[in-house]
Amino acid sequence: MGNDGRSLEEISDFLSPVALGVVKAAAGGVSSGIRESSTDVWGALVGDPLKMWRTRRLIDGLEGVASHLKQKGVDLKSAKALPFGEMLILFDGISKEDDQVLSDMWARLIADSMMENRKPSISARSVAAVLEQMSPETAKIFEFLSKEARRKFINEKLGRIRNKEFFPLDEEEAKLSEDDLREELEKITPEIDGEWQFIHKGGALIDAQFEVAKGELLRLNLIDRKEAGVHFDDQPFRRGYQVNPEGLDAVLSEMQGRIKDLVDSRTNVARLPFLDRTRGIVKSNFELSMAGKEIAKKLSLL
Repeated sequence: MGNDGRSLEEISDFLSPVALGVVKAAAGGVSSGIRESSTDVWGALVGDPLKMWRTRRLIDGLEGVASHLKQKGVDLKSAKALPFGEMLILFDGISKEDDQVLSDMWARLIADSMMENRKPSISARSVAAVLEQMSPETAKIFEFLSKEARRKFINEKLGRIRNKEFFPLDEEEAKLSEDDLREELEKITPEIDGEWQFIHKGGALIDAQFEVAKGELLRLNLIDRKEAGVHFDDQPFRRGYQVNPEGLDAVLSEMQGRIKDLVDSRTNVARLPFLDRTRGIVKSNFELSMAGKEIAKKLSLL
């Protein structure tokens, strides 16, 4: 990247006031050091049409960051400054993304990085590396699985709150608002149900999209197969099997089938279809993995 002498103040002519506010907050103010180094960062984003396109994506993305910070109750003046290397990586990532869902994920990541988080969490750079490898179609499915996980989380917490007299809440649960959780549940449930109706009516193309996403999400370690229960009958002879060679063969054959199902469910995950349409309704055979949930939390999706 060449040094063309542009300062942050000069580059501000290309930025909206909101986007410029995010830049200054992330950079910790406009110091002389930022001015000098900004030539490398911003000089590559203006000039020819490609650079102008990235500038437009950067502006839109940073305005999204400001919106997410506002929703979290964080004023730009009190936002946390980003380490310069981290800012380069995050701003570079969001400036290259024109897909709405992925751009919003980058904005969420930057917003989270500019907040004072008390809880330890996965690093922003780790999440950025994942987002760099995620296609728009897969991002939409990851977002959908995150909503499913969020609904499950809310239902679990509401159940805990209803039974707090018998099972005391921990410190984090005690801070939760039952009304807020119910309001959020009422909002996301129709969205999730609507998505499932769309998927149910979809044909081979929808299934193919989920299969492609499955490969991506498995490679990125973002999903696991849902727990598959395998039932073993510990008293097979009560179901009519005879205690003779034929009866023993039948019992052992059934047991071997169960063991095969169990092994396949643990070792042959990639061959399992993402969507299960075998019972007249459609459901997912997969859910977010531990890593997937941590990334979803970092993106404020869970």
